[in-house]
Amino acid sequence: MASNLYVQPSQATNRKTLVFSLLGLVFFLACEALLLRSFIRTDTRPPSWDQSIHMEIALDYRDALKAGRLADAWYLAPKPGMPPFPPAYHLLLTRAYASSDPAHAALWVNWFYLALLSVSIFGIAWRFRPDETALAAVVLFVASPAIQDLLTTQLVDLPMVALAAAAYWALLASDEFAFWIPSLVFGVLHSLGMLHKWSFFSYMFPAYLVALRAFRDKRTALIMLVSAAVSAALIIPWYAAHIALLPSRLVQASADFAISAWTPGAWLTYFNQASNSIGPVVWLLGTIGLMAPQYRRNREQGWVLLAWFVTSYIFWTVVPNRQLRFVLPGLVPIGIAFCSTWPKAVTWGAVVLQLFGMVNFFGGWVGPVRLN
Repeated sequence: MASNLYVQPSQATNRKTLVFSLLGLVFFLACEALLLRSFIRTDTRPPSWDQSIHMEIALDYRDALKAGRLADAWYLAPKPGMPPFPPAYHLLLTRAYASSDPAHAALWVNWFYLALLSVSIFGIAWRFRPDETALAAVVLFVASPAIQDLLTTQLVDLPMVALAAAAYWALLASDEFAFWIPSLVFGVLHSLGMLHKWSFFSYMFPAYLVALRAFRDKRTALIMLVSAAVSAALIIPWYAAHIALLPSRLVQASADFAISAWTPGAWLTYFNQASNSIGPVVWLLGTIGLMAPQYRRNREQGWVLLAWFVTSYIFWTVVPNRQLRFVLPGLVPIGIAFCSTWPKAVTWGAVVLQLFGMVNFFGGWVGPVRLN
C-alpha cells in the first residue's frame, strides 16, 4: 500500500522543478532551431507537390493583397482537384516571400508552431504530473521523426498538431468551462484550428462532449455558449462564403489512395505507420500507457486524453485517405501517457532514444531499419 502513496512536494521544490523544466524546454527548442538552420543551409531540394501547392496559395494571397484585390483574396481560386483551404496558415506563409528563398523561409514559421506544440504538451503534462517528466513528455512526442518531418515541410499539418494541443490545454484548464479566460482561449484556438484546415473538428469530439456536459450548470453553460459564440463568429464568414464548393472537393480529396475501412488490415495502417514514425518503443509503451495511466493530479480529466486519441484514430481510419500526418494531432497524448505509466528510468531512457533519433533525422548517420 505504501508504494501507492504519493507525497506532495513542497511549493519551493515544485517551483524549482518547474523552473529547471522550463529551462530544459527552452534548450530543447533552441536545439531544434539550430538543427532546422543546419537543414536549411544544406537542403537543395525543391518543395514536393503538396508543399508547392501551399506555397503557391500563399503567393496567390500575397499578390492579391499587394494589388488591393480583396475580393480575389477572399474568394481565392482553389487549385485543380483541391478543396479551398482556409486562409490562416497561408497568410502567415506570405511573409516568407520577403526572403530570396521563400520555401526555406517558410520553415521558420513551422518552428514557431513547434514551440507552441512543445509548450502546450508541457502545460498539459504538468496538469497531470507536476514534475520533470512534463519535459520528458514533450521530447518523447516532439523529437519523433514524424514531427521532425513536418518541421521540414511546407505543410499545414504541424500547425494542426500544435493548435490541437493548445486547444486541449485551454479546455483542460477551463475545468469543463468553469473559468472564463481559458474557456474563451479555447474558443479562439478552436476557430484558429478551423481557419487553418477544415479537418480540425475531427480532433475535437471529446471537447464537444465536454461542451455538452457544461449544460448541467447554468454558469458553465453560459461560459461555454459565449466561448462557442466567439468561435462561431470567427469561423462562419469564411465557411459560409465557400460552402458551395467545399463539400464536393472534400469528398474528392478524401478518396485519394482510397482503402476502405473494411479492408483487412485497414485498422492497423496507422498503428504500423506510427510505430515507424514515432518510434516503436514510445508508440507501443505510450499506447499501453493510455489504458491505465497513473496521473498524480486531475485524474478525473484523464478520460479526455484517451478519448482524444481514440476518436481521432477511429475517424481517420474510416476516412479512406490514410496518411500519418492526418492523425498526428490526435496522437499528442502518447508522450503524456508514457510518462504517467512507466518508471522514470524507462521514461528517460526513451527520451535519450528519441533525442538520438531527432539528431539522426538531420545527420543521417543511421539509415532506416525495418523490423518485421
